[in-house]
Amino acid sequence: MTKDRNRSIAVIAMLALVISLIPSMAFGAAKTVKAVTGLEVYQMSNTSAELNWDYVNGAEGYKVYKAASKTGKYTLVKTITSGKRTTFTSRNLKLGNTYYFKVKAVDTIYGKRTLSKKFSNIDSVKMEQCIPDYTIDFPKKLNEDGSLTVTITNKSKKEIQLAASPVIFNDLKDWSKDGILLKAVRYENLNTGDVDTEYLNYPYSLLKGESVKVTYELNKELQGTVSGIKGEEPPKAINYKEGGEGFAIGLTYRGQFFYMAIQYPDGQKLMTLDEYLQEILDSMDAAN
Repeated sequence: MTKDRNRSIAVIAMLALVISLIPSMAFGAAKTVKAVTGLEVYQMSNTSAELNWDYVNGAEGYKVYKAASKTGKYTLVKTITSGKRTTFTSRNLKLGNTYYFKVKAVDTIYGKRTLSKKFSNIDSVKMEQCIPDYTIDFPKKLNEDGSLTVTITNKSKKEIQLAASPVIFNDLKDWSKDGILLKAVRYENLNTGDVDTEYLNYPYSLLKGESVKVTYELNKELQGTVSGIKGEEPPKAINYKEGGEGFAIGLTYRGQFFYMAIQYPDGQKLMTLDEYLQEILDSMDAAN
């Protein structure tokens, strides 16, 4: 009797073992979640950074972790519930700080939510002031009608958005040595009069590597207008200031607002067409 009982227990144990091995027999080696690869992080604005990584086949989501140092403690900052979404924007970051990120994939295995055993590669971003990179090609002199045309080329990694409403300035700090400012300046660095920002909400996008010719001129009422920025009617600006050194165009880059300062060539004074014609008449009278 005891022998039969022991035999029955052995058979039951064998059946239990076989049943436990069925998933492995059916699917081969035990299924695991593959690790995320190709993680890249780059700064989007003064307070945000964007993460991108490669899609993990079969993943149902991802978990994003952040730390203040590469070997420090990583905190879960985002759970993504779609396996097809392979991007995340981390916000409320501070200038001057370096942030480290890594990602794990999530999948359901035999009815249980399971994380990949390994993290992705670690990538970092140092938060620095976002300054657009562009060049301004100046003519040697004003146009025949007294207006000024410059060519602006976007050298940045991302698009910049130009606003068609200009600002006239009398003084500017931090000029480059040749008198041409090749970087954006903040509004605080411009000594300007009142600025009408009504038109600054309708920017013209200048993509990476693209150029645009912008012409600035004065009408009879000595109000400045900008033309050449496609898609917008040239709006009126503040009245011209006596002794003005140049004008500025509003621009937005990675969510940050700047003014692009443009100085008149060789200190020339911008003229209206009437002023230009009068100057010609005066020179003819002087010649006679």
